[in-house]
Amino acid sequence: ERQHHRSETRTLALTLAPQVQVSPVILRWARERASLAPDELAKRINLGVKRIEEWETTGTLSFDHLERVAQKTYTPLGYFFLERLP
Repeated sequence: ERQHHRSETRTLALTLAPQVQVSPVILRWARERASLAPDELAKRINLGVKRIEEWETTGTLSFDHLERVAQKTYTPLGYFFLERLP
């Protein structure tokens, strides 16, 4: 039960983490450039595919999640803040 509580606490912390706004087009581009389907990226960062789809629609996610997406897609973090594709 203690482990379960820790997992809930981390999920809550990520939910309340500061949100950043990036280009949904660049999020999708980074994933596709890494040859990852939405479900594959979700699995690599331990989230549900609906979360990936939401980010690629809204462009809103936590900075921690953005760092994880950048790492898993081998994309420089700064690219996500560009106004158009690099």
